[in-house]
Amino acid sequence: MHIFASKLYEVKSYDYLVSSFTGADGTEKSFPVSYFYNNSAGKLAASGEFLALLTEHDEKHSIYVPYFVGSLKLSVDGVVVYYHDDVNWPSSVISRNFAIIEIPWTTLNSLTSNDGIFRFTFELTTDRGGLAAVSKMYVGNSSFFQKYELILSIYFDTLRTAMLGGQISLLLLLIYSILTRKIGSEAYAPIVILLYFTLGGLGKFTDYNAGFVFVGQIGISLSPLSIVALFKLFFDIHDQNLERPFRSAYYWFGAATLLPAVVAIIWGFDLVQYNKLVSAPVLILGTITLSFTTIRSYIYSSRLDIAIWAITASVTCYAVCYDILFRFGIVSIPANFASIAMAIFSISIGATFVQLILSKKINLTITNLEMQKALKHQSQVLEAEFKRTSDFQAKAASREETERLTAELHDGVLTYLSVINSLSEKSTDSKLQRINILSRNALNEIRIILEARPSDVASLTIALSALRAQLIDPLIYLGIEVEWSTSALLDQGATEPKVLMEIIRIVQEAVHNAVIRGQCKFLSIVAQRYETGFSMIIINTGGHSFTEKNRKGLGIASMMNRSSSIGATLDIQPRESGAIVTLNVPDFPSSQGTLLRPE
Repeated sequence: MHIFASKLYEVKSYDYLVSSFTGADGTEKSFPVSYFYNNSAGKLAASGEFLALLTEHDEKHSIYVPYFVGSLKLSVDGVVVYYHDDVNWPSSVISRNFAIIEIPWTTLNSLTSNDGIFRFTFELTTDRGGLAAVSKMYVGNSSFFQKYELILSIYFDTLRTAMLGGQISLLLLLIYSILTRKIGSEAYAPIVILLYFTLGGLGKFTDYNAGFVFVGQIGISLSPLSIVALFKLFFDIHDQNLERPFRSAYYWFGAATLLPAVVAIIWGFDLVQYNKLVSAPVLILGTITLSFTTIRSYIYSSRLDIAIWAITASVTCYAVCYDILFRFGIVSIPANFASIAMAIFSISIGATFVQLILSKKINLTITNLEMQKALKHQSQVLEAEFKRTSDFQAKAASREETERLTAELHDGVLTYLSVINSLSEKSTDSKLQRINILSRNALNEIRIILEARPSDVASLTIALSALRAQLIDPLIYLGIEVEWSTSALLDQGATEPKVLMEIIRIVQEAVHNAVIRGQCKFLSIVAQRYETGFSMIIINTGGHSFTEKNRKGLGIASMMNRSSSIGATLDIQPRESGAIVTLNVPDFPSSQGTLLRPE
């Protein structure tokens, strides 16, 4: 860094270089020089004389002093050609004055010289902080010196101002984010750090307003608090945990750190002396400790964000130490490294803080999406469970209603049928005997219905045989010729009661329509087996022909509904003086999952 500082003030084009002087004690000394006298403002730090060659190639000659700190008086053969009094003007911690001293040739003609070699004398006194320093001096063309000084001003002023603008912008952004509650207490540490850097940066603008010096001193007095904030922020980023609580001890420490500034404002306390004795040592020790801590953490973690902290903290530590050494006259070349390094450091740690905030927000977004997905899945599960519960409740209500109707059917209808059966049982009248048989069949069928359970299984062949026994005699009595053949279903396996009941009801309705509505004379009920199921074919003839108008009846609609409920198909086709009803029942109806398969 010292090499960089030396190169920074190295002028490439000049006529004559003044690199040494003869001190007041007669000893030869070299430029640059620096002196520090604690609490000694306006003290004569150095004086002497040097020789400079001024030729007649130009109307006026310039002596360029790249930097000096304190008050500088320059004379030629006893004539004062430059004087800058810095004793009564407040100076910032690291200030740099420069001078381009133009001496007209007409002035030099009136002075004593030895072949253009003139004798110069200078006096250098300390500034208000007790520091005095001056660089080498160059003799040459003022226009070139002005161009070179423009380059230095970009480094010392423009770059510093741009960095300060970035710090202030980041500080205002964090404050706005807290006020709008976009972030919480995790931003307190970055705000303290940026406030410290910002106040220190404003302290450099003494040329515009002397009050900025006091602002800078207040910023320096916050060094202990800023070091604590730096360590807290580093450990938060290291642990990837910005939710660590901001303990009350930090607030008390912050209040104690602000106390010297408050005392200085109210009672005139020497804030500069406090910063020399307390703030500066804390700043040096804190930056050194932080530098070693970040380097050690990077060695163990090899993380990019920790590497940024380690590099910028180390550079800042070295820059702060260098500038403080210059402030105390230990090194003689000012470079203002601390301002640039701190600005880069603050922007770097701000970037790592923002990166951590963004990563936390991304992780939070991912977590929210996962939670939404889980909630959606849980909602679907709850909806399915609600549907199952609703179905169960509906089935329970239906079962309760069925049991009520069953009880009413048993206690009501069966009672009347039993009375009819009893009254006609011993009668010799053939009609009453037929009524007795029909009532007994009705009683048996009702008992079958009442005793059927969804989990029971029954034989379709037996059910059809029972139906045949109930129907044959009444049909023959009515003069109808009956053909009944269901032997094809002898190997049919067990059938669920619902399927069996629907098939029986369809056959009953078909027989009823043929006898009552069709007035048939011949009735055929035949079962046929095929590869994937069986068919029940009911044919009636000798009566009325089936028409499309008959399809609109409730009986046929009921037959269609029953067949579709068990996955079967029902087809009714007209024929001469009758109709053909075909019920096709597959082995595996799809509607209710019913199983119909041969054993």
